[in-house]
Amino acid sequence: MRYKIIDSYIIEMKLLLRSYWTWVIFIPALLHIIYVFHGRVSNNDVGGGLTGSGYIIQGGMFLFLILGLMLIRSEVKTNSEEVFLTIKDGYYSKVISKCMVILSTSTLISLIAAFIHFVLFGINGVPFEFYGGTSLYLVLYWLLPFFICGIIGMISGSLLQSIIVYPILLLIWVILGPLNKLILEDILSLFQLYNLIEILNFLNLGQTDVHYPLDPVYGFQLEIYRWLQKLLILSISIYLLLIVSKRIGYRKLGRSQIYISLGLIIWILLLGSLMVQDQQLIHTGHEKKSVRFYDYNYYKSKASMDSKDNTEIIQVKKYDIDIASFRNLEVKVIIDFVAKEKTDAINLTLYHDLKVSAVLNENNQLLHYQQIGDQLRIELPSLLDAETHTSITIYYAGTSSPFFYANELAVMLPSYFPWVPRTGSYQAMTVSENGLFRVPLNPTSDIQYILKYDGPDTLFTNISPISNGRWEGTAPNGLTLAAGMLMEVTINDTKIYLPKSFYNMTSYLEPFLNQMESIQRNISNDLALNNLIMPQSIFFLSIPRETGSFSNSMWYLEDHLIFSVDFLFNGEALTNQLANVGAMTTSLATNLNTINHKELIDIFSESYNYWYMLKYNIQSSRQPQIKYKLQYYTKLNDELRIKILTHLIELIENQFYNDLLLKSFFQDWLSLIGNSEIGTMEDLLYYLEMRGKTNEFSSN
Repeated sequence: MRYKIIDSYIIEMKLLLRSYWTWVIFIPALLHIIYVFHGRVSNNDVGGGLTGSGYIIQGGMFLFLILGLMLIRSEVKTNSEEVFLTIKDGYYSKVISKCMVILSTSTLISLIAAFIHFVLFGINGVPFEFYGGTSLYLVLYWLLPFFICGIIGMISGSLLQSIIVYPILLLIWVILGPLNKLILEDILSLFQLYNLIEILNFLNLGQTDVHYPLDPVYGFQLEIYRWLQKLLILSISIYLLLIVSKRIGYRKLGRSQIYISLGLIIWILLLGSLMVQDQQLIHTGHEKKSVRFYDYNYYKSKASMDSKDNTEIIQVKKYDIDIASFRNLEVKVIIDFVAKEKTDAINLTLYHDLKVSAVLNENNQLLHYQQIGDQLRIELPSLLDAETHTSITIYYAGTSSPFFYANELAVMLPSYFPWVPRTGSYQAMTVSENGLFRVPLNPTSDIQYILKYDGPDTLFTNISPISNGRWEGTAPNGLTLAAGMLMEVTINDTKIYLPKSFYNMTSYLEPFLNQMESIQRNISNDLALNNLIMPQSIFFLSIPRETGSFSNSMWYLEDHLIFSVDFLFNGEALTNQLANVGAMTTSLATNLNTINHKELIDIFSESYNYWYMLKYNIQSSRQPQIKYKLQYYTKLNDELRIKILTHLIELIENQFYNDLLLKSFFQDWLSLIGNSEIGTMEDLLYYLEMRGKTNEFSSN
């Protein structure tokens, strides 16, 4: 039978290669692929050619459905099917050889796509790490979907001999393709069949979102779940083809076929059980667990329900963290702390999807705890006196927020996000009329950290490595972890961690550092922030922005700085002085006030940014954001905001040369934000009107 399969395979390949239609389709498709890949890679969008290939994959899947149909029907057209049915193992040899043809063709196309990428990578100096990721992406999103579609085409052609097979294949093509949601989502929404959208996500053999660009830290979406999904669908398809082939061959399953069938069933059940395990995936678009919706919907519904006690009755001295990041996050943390006052319970904050499984005291006794939302309350076995030193051990596991992933591919856990329990009872995020905002919950005092890590290599953090998989050190604003497609660059003793896809940006780093040091000195002088120093570690991470109107792109954390970047980030954006000034002041004001109205912080930042531009004579082709907002609110006839912005613009334009006056003004304003004396827009207007009575808004 082996030789029959090989001979049949050779014949089928010759027929395919001699077909006129093969080359009519292949050559234009090849030229289009080269054009798309070259356009992306040459413009420094390393992964864009692949992540943007959803339309190519959709077209390829259709061609392989038709290829499978044509291959299985070739004997019918030549009236030779009955001949092969009379030959021992003849029909099954043909079926296996046709599967081999489909596999060979899909493999050849994927290899050609890989070769094109590798040539372009070599020409453009792309780092070697992208070669492996590109190869895996092509196997997962090109080779396997094409092979599966070819098998499904064979099954359809075997079962259906009439013309109805074509509309059925068309429907299968739409459902299994990466464009399935784009095509069917509106139809399902019209009939309120929202649950079927999740089924479309599962059946999608391509990238979940064809418009999702390459995440510069996360890399390609190659999670274990996506491999299991495609292997499951492939296994089911092969099993169905085996059953259909036996039915057509008019033979009962032999012993070997029975063993194969049982093996496939066990394999399918195993894949299914692995798929349902807790895991973190990148969800985009309108999916329930996407960045856009998941946390927003959760905190919108929970904001008024969770009771909070923000009293921090303990002071943490040390965290001993043992963390494993695979398909999800598993953590054991020992917290050494000192009680500030007598207490029999402590309140901590931990992201709600990180579920606590056990809490132990220093004597390894289980403690009673209650986890509601982001709040974790732990009851102590006895009253703890003030100034008493003790420790607790907490075990927890689960998935992180869609904003901050942690799985087998990458880790991005900033210190201001409660991935490790922090003192007090807060919410990690809050929802207002302006959208979702992440509350900066980083510690504000020196804490010793011991970190043991098992996860994606290589890990970068703001404490020092001691040995392989172990870090120790003291940090003033918490611990940030980052692993994935990152590299380290050291410039003048400053460690910079940036995505490997930014390989062409390294020449901009030194000018950026010089500019940031100048900005730091100016802001420190203007706002009387004497403790403001330039951190020695800078992380460029793909942290999603919260909203278009009030977005944070920088987090100042004393010993390290975090910049939010995306695939469009470039050297020019890196040295945009006004953008960096605005980001720095927004971060500083946010650090002073974690709960207050975010719009107030935004207006403070934009006002100071406008004065900074005038004071230091910075030229910009773009209109200052504060003036743009005034125009916007004028159109809306929002009298409150019109008055506020008009007062601020008049003050800055009339007095921008009066250094002492405006320094005093912004220092006072920042202080009032910090102690929450300005908590509403009405408070801000009252404050400005009081200052206006001193004639500050008039020119001299």
